Amino acid sequence: MPIGGYAPGMRWERLFRELEASLLDTAALERDALVEELVDEEWTGVRARDLLWGEVVLDVLGAGRVEGQVTQALTDLVVVESLRQEVVVARAAVIGWCGGQGRAPSPSPVLARLGWARFLRELRDEATEVQVVRVDGGRVEGRVEAVIADAVQLVSARAEEWVPLSAVATLQASAGQSAF
Repeated sequence: MPIGGYAPGMRWERLFRELEASLLDTAALERDALVEELVDEEWTGVRARDLLWGEVVLDVLGAGRVEGQVTQALTDLVVVESLRQEVVVARAAVIGWCGGQGRAPSPSPVLARLGWARFLRELRDEATEVQVVRVDGGRVEGRVEAVIADAVQLVSARAEEWVPLSAVATLQASAGQSAF
């Protein structure tokens, strides 16, 4: 019988079990660290525009809060549909948001590049009264008369006014008018 009630093989077995457990713990820690690094790396490739989808509350420079469902996520614009109507929002004017439900689907390359001109020409063709909110908070209402590369001309009973597209925060059909 072994001294002290231990067989020499039992001590080695316990030592091997402890080493195996230690190696498994180390492997699990390394795996968890790798997963964390991969997740961080994946997030670095995500852009804000990818997350603006679904139900959102946008804080828009000059326009305040815009709430609703993002139905189109284009390169420079998002279309938000609320109970009242659709609002086209310049991504550059979005200064914060709450909500969003995962990643927006990727639009076709052609659709992704369509910008203000597409919406403005549609409103012009329908002779729809619109409201433009500029990034400085100013509001311009009227009917779209002309759309050029970097500006829109709105005509109202009061005046004809040009608004640079870079100054547009939001665009929507005036109350009671059909939208896009």
